[in-house]
Amino acid sequence: EYGVNDFILHHPRLSDNDPTVYQGALLRGINLLKDKYPNAQIIVCAPTYVHMWYNVGGGYWIDGYITDNGYGTLYDFMTAAQEVADKTGSMQITPWTYWNMQEGNFKEYLVDGIHMNDTARRKYAQILSRIILRTSGYDVPSETDLDTLDYSTLVKQN
Repeated sequence: EYGVNDFILHHPRLSDNDPTVYQGALLRGINLLKDKYPNAQIIVCAPTYVHMWYNVGGGYWIDGYITDNGYGTLYDFMTAAQEVADKTGSMQITPWTYWNMQEGNFKEYLVDGIHMNDTARRKYAQILSRIILRTSGYDVPSETDLDTLDYSTLVKQN
C-alpha cells in the first residue's frame, strides 16, 4: 500500500513509464515481482488512511478525498492504483470501502489523521487475511474473527 506520502508530498500521480512517479513506480515494482516470481499473486492495496489531518496548531488543514494536491485527490491516487492492478492482472482492494472513513468517523480509525490505530490495523489485517485465505481455497465466513480462529479447523474448498 503506497500513495499517501506521494499525495502529501505533492508527487506526480500518473505515468506508466516513469518509476519516480506514483503509478510508474507501482507498475515497475509489480512487474519486477512478476518477472522474478511469475506464479505469485499480488494484492495492490490502494491508499487508505488519509482522510483528514491537522496542522501543527491543531486547526483543520485538508481533506484528502476532496482536496487536489496539484496531481489529483487521494481518491485519484486510489484510482491510479486500481489501474495498475488491472494492467498487471493483480488483485486490488481499497480498504477504505470496508469502513467508509469520512469526516464524521475518521477519529475511530486514525491516531493522527494519517496513521491507522489498532482498530483499523486489525480490520486491515483481517481484510487481507480473508483475501489470502479465500485465494488459497479456504472459505472463511465474513463474521469469523480471524484473531481467535483456530486455523487448524480450516478446510479447503473443492
